Amino acid sequence: MYKPALAPYDCTVTAIEATPIPAAALYLRISKDDLGDELGVARQRKDCLRLVEDRGWRVFETYQDNDISASERSKKARPAFRRMMDAVRTGSVDVIVGWDLDRITRRPAEAEEMWKLLLDVGHVRVVTVSGDDVDLATGDGLLVARIKMAVAAEEIRKMSQRIRRKHLELAQDGKPVGLGAAQPFGYKPGGMEVNEDEAALLRRAGEDVLAGVPVTAIAREWNEQGVRSPFPRKTTNGWRAESVRALLVSPRPAGLRRHSPGNGPVVEYPAVWPAIIDRATHDRLVAALSAGRGKGAPRRRSLLTGLVRCGRCGEVMTRDSKDGRPYLRCRAGAGRPGCGRNGMAAEQVENAVVRRVFAHVEERAAAGVEAAMAAGMNDEAAQVATELAQAERFKLTLAEQMAVRGDFDDAELAVMRKANRDRIGVLRGRLEELTATSTMRRWDSLAAFEDEWMRSDTDRRWGLLRSIIDSVQVRPYEGRRGDLERVAVDFHK
Repeated sequence: MYKPALAPYDCTVTAIEATPIPAAALYLRISKDDLGDELGVARQRKDCLRLVEDRGWRVFETYQDNDISASERSKKARPAFRRMMDAVRTGSVDVIVGWDLDRITRRPAEAEEMWKLLLDVGHVRVVTVSGDDVDLATGDGLLVARIKMAVAAEEIRKMSQRIRRKHLELAQDGKPVGLGAAQPFGYKPGGMEVNEDEAALLRRAGEDVLAGVPVTAIAREWNEQGVRSPFPRKTTNGWRAESVRALLVSPRPAGLRRHSPGNGPVVEYPAVWPAIIDRATHDRLVAALSAGRGKGAPRRRSLLTGLVRCGRCGEVMTRDSKDGRPYLRCRAGAGRPGCGRNGMAAEQVENAVVRRVFAHVEERAAAGVEAAMAAGMNDEAAQVATELAQAERFKLTLAEQMAVRGDFDDAELAVMRKANRDRIGVLRGRLEELTATSTMRRWDSLAAFEDEWMRSDTDRRWGLLRSIIDSVQVRPYEGRRGDLERVAVDFHK
């Protein structure tokens, strides 16, 4: 029987190329996150991941800029956005996924830069949860994207204008914009009633700073006492030197509402909440802290650091050791202008100074002249503080004139700036003298001073001495004076 020949079987296997899964870059951003809990970006992440899953894509990387605005007014950099653009540039990303187009960018110039990059790369799309997709492969894609960005930018401009006008209205009425996440220090929740316990701490801190106590010492003390801090931190020590300083120069405890327009001078209006400290004290604190007093500083290692001068040449004596014991010495040599011919055991100098300070406080309290003196000094200090605040504001006005080249030429401005700087220096010096002297009013008896002294650390004791002492001199040893007689202490008048 005839059987036809069978054709040879073709065993060739044709490879079927798999379609690559698009790589999606998730971009998450929220403009403001006061609490730092990232709840807003977490919601965006959830929605974006659902979109990626529905489209069958894979996540290449998630880029997050939390608490950063994307508007033209913002000066903050967006590092995650830049990293995402780098990934697009290298061809690692096929699609950018965001919650909305304005989450990705609101800056027209930045948007144009992004569109150009996407067109150069040629295959990357922008897809959003809200449906504002941008496909540059179509003829109208770029046009639609630009229209959407322009509409969003104009809406942001109008909204910003309305907000600025509302903020000015609230400031002029002395009302707060809002308390945010924090309860103001010195006030009860809501910020309209004084918390007397915290207010007492704030007033005392102000007096301490004006007496020369550094804010570092106040911060340490408040941390040790567990004083509530309105500045959220992730450590148990909620107070730092800078946060104490910010509190003491803040206008709120003085019953002032500050308004800072973007293109104008800072203005302060009377507030609707009660003041904790008076305006004169506020101005003195601002002047003292802006002049460098009370700022953060290392913990002092001795009681009389910087307070003792050589009775022979007038230079500040420094502390080292002699025969294993602390010793105050007038040093000479490179960078040391002293005579190098005077010194005394530090313990002897400290004991002599402390004994004379206690005797001085007791004498002044017994004489009963402190109230009259303090009242007079406070009146003059308030006047000087007011003049100093005016001079500081005039300094800002001159700086603005320099920037815009307004009513004066450069030579006239230079003369006025120098005259104002000189005046500020004189006023600060006088205010320092007055505020140091007026702190004596705190002690109406030796027992009150002794109680404060015993509760104070070295930094605070240094501040107490500085508020009372004008100068300490160690006279040269001449062979006929006892050691204690060599220590001369002059007190503030």
